[in-house]
Amino acid sequence: MLEEVFHNLDPDGTMSVEDFFYGLFKNGKSLTPSASTPYRQLKRHLSMQSFDESGRRTTTPSAMTSSIGFRVFSCLDDGMGHASVERILDTWQEEGIENSQEILKALDFSLDGNINLTELTLALENELLVTKNSIHQAALASFKVEIRHLLERVDQVVREKEKLRSDLDKAEKLKSLMASEVDDHHAAIERRNEYNLRKLDAEYKERIGALKNELRKEREQILQQAGKQRLELEQEIEKAKTEENYIRDRLALSLKENSRLENELLENAEKLAEYENLTNKLQRNLENVLAEKFGDLDPSSAEFFLQEERLTQMRNEYEQQCRVLQDQVDELQSELEEYRAQGRVPRLPLKNSLSEELDANSGGIEPNQGLGSEECNPLNMSIEAELVIEQMKEQHHRDICCLKLELEDKVRHYEKQLDETMVSCEKAQENMKQRHENEMHTLEKQISDLKNEIAELQGQAEVLKEAHHEATCRHEEEKKELQVKLEEEKAHLQETLRLEHEMELKARLAQAQASFEREREALQSSAWTEEKVRGLTQELERFHQEQLTSLGERYTLEKEELRKELLEKHQRELQEGRYESEKLQEENSILRNEITTLSEEDSVSNLKLEKLNGSQEEMWQKTETVKQENAAAQMMVENLKKQISELKMKNQQLDLENTELSQKNSQNQEKLQELNQRLTEMQCQKEKEPESSTLEEWEQEKFNLKEELERCKVQSSTLVSSLEAELSEVKIQTHIVEQENLLLKDELEKMKQLHRCPDLSDFQQKISSVLSYNEKLLKEKEALSEELNSCVDKLAKSSLLEQRIATMKQEQKSWEHQSASLKSQLVASQEKVQNLEDTLQNVNLQMSWVKSDLRVTQQEKEALKQEVMSLHKQLQNAGGKSWAPEIATHSSGLHNQQKRLSWDKLDHLMNEEQQLLWQENERLQAVVQNTKAELTHSREKVRQLESNLLPKHQKHLNPSGAVKPTEQEKLSLKRECDQFQKERSPTNRKVSQMNSLEQELETIHLENEGLKKKQVKLDEQLMEMQHLRSTAMPSPSPHAWDLQLLQQQACPMVPREQFLQLQHQLLQAERINQHLQEELENRISETNTPQGNQEQLVTVMEERMIEVEQKLKLVKRLLQEKVNQLKEQVSLPGHLCPPTSHSSFNSSFTSLYCY
Repeated sequence: MLEEVFHNLDPDGTMSVEDFFYGLFKNGKSLTPSASTPYRQLKRHLSMQSFDESGRRTTTPSAMTSSIGFRVFSCLDDGMGHASVERILDTWQEEGIENSQEILKALDFSLDGNINLTELTLALENELLVTKNSIHQAALASFKVEIRHLLERVDQVVREKEKLRSDLDKAEKLKSLMASEVDDHHAAIERRNEYNLRKLDAEYKERIGALKNELRKEREQILQQAGKQRLELEQEIEKAKTEENYIRDRLALSLKENSRLENELLENAEKLAEYENLTNKLQRNLENVLAEKFGDLDPSSAEFFLQEERLTQMRNEYEQQCRVLQDQVDELQSELEEYRAQGRVPRLPLKNSLSEELDANSGGIEPNQGLGSEECNPLNMSIEAELVIEQMKEQHHRDICCLKLELEDKVRHYEKQLDETMVSCEKAQENMKQRHENEMHTLEKQISDLKNEIAELQGQAEVLKEAHHEATCRHEEEKKELQVKLEEEKAHLQETLRLEHEMELKARLAQAQASFEREREALQSSAWTEEKVRGLTQELERFHQEQLTSLGERYTLEKEELRKELLEKHQRELQEGRYESEKLQEENSILRNEITTLSEEDSVSNLKLEKLNGSQEEMWQKTETVKQENAAAQMMVENLKKQISELKMKNQQLDLENTELSQKNSQNQEKLQELNQRLTEMQCQKEKEPESSTLEEWEQEKFNLKEELERCKVQSSTLVSSLEAELSEVKIQTHIVEQENLLLKDELEKMKQLHRCPDLSDFQQKISSVLSYNEKLLKEKEALSEELNSCVDKLAKSSLLEQRIATMKQEQKSWEHQSASLKSQLVASQEKVQNLEDTLQNVNLQMSWVKSDLRVTQQEKEALKQEVMSLHKQLQNAGGKSWAPEIATHSSGLHNQQKRLSWDKLDHLMNEEQQLLWQENERLQAVVQNTKAELTHSREKVRQLESNLLPKHQKHLNPSGAVKPTEQEKLSLKRECDQFQKERSPTNRKVSQMNSLEQELETIHLENEGLKKKQVKLDEQLMEMQHLRSTAMPSPSPHAWDLQLLQQQACPMVPREQFLQLQHQLLQAERINQHLQEELENRISETNTPQGNQEQLVTVMEERMIEVEQKLKLVKRLLQEKVNQLKEQVSLPGHLCPPTSHSSFNSSFTSLYCY
């Protein structure tokens, strides 16, 4: 059958839909006997329809051929295509056919069970075609019954069609509403996009202007900073020059010191020759004294042995003096070794030269040697005395030779040490030069890093200023827009209220006039009604006036309410604007604070930058790079504008296509309405046509009507369900168009079945064109919807990208701020560590000085101890003597008092000296503790920085390439932290050295305490000896006048003028010490500031050490003078000095140590 249809194709291989359906209907066959009722046939027809790509059913040729046949007794169908024999016979008997059973038998049907209605219809058709008999009559009766039933069904179908049309009209109205809503939504989107675009253009313009202004300002600031840096660099160069001159001066001083030491060695050699002469003189004096005193004595006498003991004591004193000289030489040697180890020049005022020490010793020795005069006449000497003298001479000569050899060795050693110090000074100078060059390189690197940081900070400041400017502009624009909106709303509300009141008043006046005229016309018939009319008119006028007043009051009230509402709205908006302005002010203050912090950081970085020349060229290069970046930013802005314009064009095109689709949909709806009208007209014409049409036409119409009924039922159910679903969903239009297409296809099938009608071909063509056009529209609409979705997705993606870029920029800024703060903290910690290292070095130097001073003081203490022991022995010897008892009885009280005073003063001096040493030690310990605390604080800071850096570094390893410079900076900071930890190890060593020094100081203090205890014991022993002497006093003797003469002879040994000069010098030193104490207190108060001035503290400590050393020298001199006086008193126990001079000496001594 299909092959026959396709034989009629056109030469180009095409064929119209009308010809295709006509060929199918012409060759259609009846259904198979297994076919069911029309309901089942419709179900099979629907199930056999294939689905195209859009989900719509398409009719197959097999379904079309099966829908052509018809059956009788469809009213008797049980749903399976069968009917009972009894019901068929009953219907025939009701129609007047008597031999109904015979007819069935003639048609070969059994009278038991059910009969297949399709087989019965086929048999009847065959009988009608073959013969004309009673069977024909039965067939006609059955057809009449079927036709009645079908007419009733047709009425039902018509009613259902009207319902469906009404439902379709409602759906179309909903469709139009949805289309208008969609158009409004698109218009709102367009307006929003245009507003955003305008806003973006304005913001970008403002940003570019702010960038230009900031660049100009930053350029000026950079030029100013470059000038300041140049000046500071010049100042630093001058400082370096002054330091070099200072080093050169120190070298010259060291050379002078070396020359001075050489001169001192020569002078010492000369003094040795003088000392040899002195020894010869002393030997002659001894010989004279011995001849004078012991010439007449026997060698076996007691006096001779006493003289020998005195000579041995003198020899011991000489040996002790030699030991003192040896100790001084050792001290000088140790000092030279320390200076050589430290690589610095010894200070002239700290220590006395060797020549001064030798002079002082010679000055102390000479008075002791003046025991007799050279003018005494020599006496005869014994042989034993001569032997003793010769032995003493030989021993003295040997001692002098040893001293000469030792001095020569020491001179050679000192010369070697001087050469070594010269070499070490040269090496230190070279190391200083190399260090200076390394520092210059490091400073250059730091300058480059700081310049990079300045550029980053400038970028951040520019961004902050841009944000501030944008916020202010936005605030002003929003204020202006709010004011304009308020004015427009006020005007609009006033106009609407005025119009509404005017309309109400006009309507009420018109109603009142109409009622008044009607009543007046009704009441004009009689005269007595005039009064009534007047009363009514007055009442109406009064009522009208009352209404007018009430309306006026209502108008005023509403006006006041509106005014209040407008005022409240305006106040709310003003409050919102104020709140926003306050927010903006807070943001401005925050931005200003950030700008100030950034400016402070810039100033700090600029102070560091002032160490090299040529910074202007680099800054110009940076400005050029900034210009290039601005040009790139402008290019980005232009590209964004182009993209925005393209999106606008696309939106416009989409809107145009939407309008075209809406127009096409309206045209299609109009065409559908015209087709429906024509269908109704065709049905009316069919009903008016005479019954002269053939049975075949009736049968075809019946089948068509049945199919239409079933389809209408199915379509009604599907339409209701689809309409309910479409109302709940957003895509209502697509489903409605699909349903309309299904309806049009069904109507096409209907119209194709009526192939004999002449007007159906036109309708089919129109319907096919409408269908094709609708399909095109649907495809275009789907494409447009897809494009819209893609555009929306693109816009969303672009907005997300912008937000991500903004967040990334903010994160980058925050990381840059954090890295800058971390760098500044690291630099500060490094500076602190350097300062602490310097202070540690200074403290080490001071501790070495203190050690040397403590050694000197210990040696002096030992010398004093030895002298005290010798004095104690002399006192014991003097106490054992029996001569001059009368003088001792008279002067023992004064002598004991003076001895007690002298020992008390010595104890007081020693105690004060120990207290000073204790105070100095405590102060040094406090300095060491402070340095330790600062070191621990710096370590904790470094650890905190490392702990802050590590998680941030791990957190920001994954982001994209925009954060790579921050990662590099963090890595560099980590490396710097590692280097800082490495550099911190020598500081730890120095701290350990400080601890060891503290331990040594404690040991020294313990030794001092032991010496103090020993001294107390010696004092107690002396007191006991004095007490014993005082108890053993004999009666007074007649030699009192000789005692006074001896006192007058002994007093001139300590001249009063020299003592007064010493006292005056001590008072001056006391004043100077008080002045220095005040300055030290002031400086200590200044140095108490945190991390204040470590250099000032070091200088204060140095000055304090110098003062302590000077005081020790003064004490040493005074003690030596006191020892000399005590020696003189011991050598002449009967001679006493006046108490006034002794007391003044003690008072001056105590005033020296009151500090």
